[in-house]
Amino acid sequence: GTSSSPPPRASHMGSGFFYVKNIQISYPQSHWKSDMRTVINLKHCKGCNICIYICPKKCYSKGADLSDRGYFAAVVSAPENCYNWKREGKLICELCTLSCPDQAISWMPEEEEAKK
Repeated sequence: GTSSSPPPRASHMGSGFFYVKNIQISYPQSHWKSDMRTVINLKHCKGCNICIYICPKKCYSKGADLSDRGYFAAVVSAPENCYNWKREGKLICELCTLSCPDQAISWMPEEEEAKK
C-alpha cells in the first residue's frame, strides 16, 4: 500500500549540492523593525574573496587596505544591491554568510552598525 510519511526535507540536486526545503531562518523580533546589513569582521577575514565571487548581486569588492592580520579583506561596497536590503530581518539569500570559511560575515541591524 501507500505510506503517509512526509516527503524528504532534503533532495540531492547533483554536482555535490543539497537543496533543503522548508528551512526558515529567524532572528529576534527586536531586529525585525530595522534594516539588516552585512558586516565583515576584519579579525576573522583572511581575504579569500569567496563572498565576492558567490554574491549574485555583486555586493562585495576586493579591499584596498590591509587588515590587522595582513590580508586584503573584502568590503561591502554595495549593500543596497543585496536581496536582503530593506527586508526587515527576513533574510532570503545569505550565500555570503553560508559560504565564508572563516564565518567573518554576519548580519546586523543598521543602527547597531552605526554605533560601532
